[in-house]
Amino acid sequence: MTDHIKKTALSSKNTKLYIHYGICFLIMFGFGQLPPIAPLTPLGMQVLGIFVGAVYGWSFADMLVPSVIGIVALVFLEGNTMASVIANGFGTHTVWFMLMIMVFTNIIEEEGLAKYFANWIMSQKSLSGHPWLLTFAFLMTAYFLGSVNVFASMFILWGILYSICTTVGYKPYDAYPTIMIIGITMFAVLGLVLMPYSVNALVILSTFEKITGVAVNFGSYIAFMIPLVCLLMPVFI
Repeated sequence: MTDHIKKTALSSKNTKLYIHYGICFLIMFGFGQLPPIAPLTPLGMQVLGIFVGAVYGWSFADMLVPSVIGIVALVFLEGNTMASVIANGFGTHTVWFMLMIMVFTNIIEEEGLAKYFANWIMSQKSLSGHPWLLTFAFLMTAYFLGSVNVFASMFILWGILYSICTTVGYKPYDAYPTIMIIGITMFAVLGLVLMPYSVNALVILSTFEKITGVAVNFGSYIAFMIPLVCLLMPVFI
C-alpha cells in the first residue's frame, strides 16, 4: 500500500513537471508570434518570450531542461546558428567561472565542510537562542563576501544555510529558508557594488553619467550606499 502511494505521488509529480515543461516551451516559442508591443520589435518579442519562458521554467520545474529549451529557442532567432549560440553562450568567462564555483561548492558539500561550518555557527553561544542575530550574521557575511565575489558568496552561504535548516528540521520551501535565500542574494549583490571602484559599480556610474550628464564622485557614492544597507538590513530582518 505504501509503495503504491509513493508511486502515485511520483507519477503525479512527474506529470506536473512535464506540464511545466510544456508551458515553458509554449511561452518561448509562442510569445514571439504575438503582435509586437511597442516599442518592441518582432525580434524583441521573441527574445522577451525566451526570457519569460526560462524564468517560468526555472521557477516551477528545474534549471536544466528550461535552459536547454532556451538554447534551442535562441537558435531560431534571426541571424543565429547553433554554432554562434553555443560560442556566445559558453564562450564567455562568466559561464566558466560560475561552473567552477559550482564545482567548488559541491566539493565543500560532499566533503562535509558546509555541515561543519553550520554546526560551528550553531554552537556559538552568542548566536544560540538568538535567531535574528543569526540572520543578521548571515546577511552581513553575504554583504561583505559579495564585495569580493558575488557568486561565491551566494553559493557557499546557501550551502551552509541548507545544512543549518536540515539540522533544525526546516523543509524546502518553508518560509524562513526561502526568505533567507532571497536575502543572501540581495545583500551579496549589494556587496557587489559596495565600493565605487569595483567593476560593476564603475559600469553603473559610467552608465548613469552618460544618461544624465551628472558625474557622481566616490565620496557621495559611499555616503549613499552605507546608509542604504544600514536601512535595508533591519527592515529585511
